[in-house]
Parts: sequence; C-alpha cells; structure tokens
Amino acid sequence: MLPQELRVQQMLAKSFDFDAFEERLKARVSHELPKTDFEHTISVVKNMKRLVTMEGGKRDILVAVAYLHELGRGDNTVVLGAKLEERTLMYARCTSCATKAREVLCELNFPQEKVVQVKQLLETNSCIELKRAHHACQ
Repeated sequence: MLPQELRVQQMLAKSFDFDAFEERLKARVSHELPKTDFEHTISVVKNMKRLVTMEGGKRDILVAVAYLHELGRGDNTVVLGAKLEERTLMYARCTSCATKAREVLCELNFPQEKVVQVKQLLETNSCIELKRAHHACQ
C-alpha cells in the first residue's frame, strides 16, 4: 500500500461513525434474514451491547458479530446427498456466515482491519461474548 493510501485509510478509520454504520448494517441484515431470525438477532445485539457496557470489549467488532451471526443459518450443506456430520456442518455454516459477513461489511465500508477480525470470529465460532449474548436470549 502506498503511503498516501495508508494515510487516507488511517484518517477514515479515525473518523468512522459506528452509530451511522450500525443503522445501515441493521437495515441490510433485516433484508437478509427471515423476520423471526432478525428479531432474534436484535435480541442478541441488545444483549451484546449490555455485555460490552458491563465488561468492556471492542464494541464495534462485537456488535457487528452479533448482527451478522445468523447469515449462514439457512445454508444446507449436503455432500452427494448425504448429511454431513454435525461438526462439519457447523464448520460449513460458520464459513458461509463469515464469507457473507465480509461481503456485507465491505459493501458498507466497515474498516478493513475490523472486517478481518469479525470474519475470523464468525469463521471459527470462537466469540465467547456472542455465545453469552445468544444464551441470554433463550
């Protein structure tokens, strides 16, 4: 990356308005998910915000993960007509979710270094905060 491009990217990252981004993300996710999944997602987002307020954490990353965690849910992965074992199916779902999340975040101009972090958390299904926020909805 050229020094000029790097400075522009750093300047944009500093001036990033997460609240405005969140509104665009919420609208986009509402069109991607069925109504019941979207309502569930909003509950998870509220719980995530509560967790971040009480315990700290990278709010923008964790809230983005909460909004995007259901994107791969509808994907039914089948190999030669046989159902994959549960762990493989979960991996396929996480990979699909992470790929879709990356597309949405890039389309909405989320800072690239944060896109990578969100994608990694979704891909590996390793976001403990998401699991806690998700569990609080049940």
